[in-house]
Amino acid sequence: MINETLKNNLKRNNFVVVEVKDSKEAVNYIKKTVPRMSLCASGGSVTLDQSGILALLRSGDYDFIDRYAPGIDKEKAFHDAFFADYYFASANAITEHGEVYLVDATGNRVAAVIYGPKNVILVVGRNKIVKNMKEAIYRLNTVATPQNAKRLKTDGYCASHDACMCPEMDEEHLMCKAKCGDPLCSTAVIMSKQRIKDRITILLVDEDLGY
Repeated sequence: MINETLKNNLKRNNFVVVEVKDSKEAVNYIKKTVPRMSLCASGGSVTLDQSGILALLRSGDYDFIDRYAPGIDKEKAFHDAFFADYYFASANAITEHGEVYLVDATGNRVAAVIYGPKNVILVVGRNKIVKNMKEAIYRLNTVATPQNAKRLKTDGYCASHDACMCPEMDEEHLMCKAKCGDPLCSTAVIMSKQRIKDRITILLVDEDLGY
């Protein structure tokens, strides 16, 4: 069961909040909510892959801009995603106060979540729920970015040190610095109360998903 305080705070911040017990329910929710042949796109996301939502988008039931397709022009795919009916991604962390924390390498994911697509669905496992922004940043630096850096075989500091805690970082300087060879956390966004009500749905899955 997901924390009721978290759900209420997200709703007060003008997010639609949907809770499901597992990935199967998450996939069924997408099937019922997103009309067939809607134009869909996604950000890079282990969560979407693990949950089965990425496979659903590739099923042929949707007009899916597949950023992973062989030979695709990724830059064009990133730009085309702004015109999607539905954009799918995850978040790096969600706080009990109702904030959504997103961090990106190129910025295409955070840009599309913030502005462009008509509807955004953020699929978030319970492992990404934290108490506050300090915990959100700590989670990024010690869990999400190191694991993604290893998965993507980047040259970032955290790939070889298991944490983005290089000598230039402390509690007042939390983002990566120039010494990071291939940063995955170039752009960070904190989403609080939204001016466009109900554009973004937070699909909370009561299981651990992604990093």
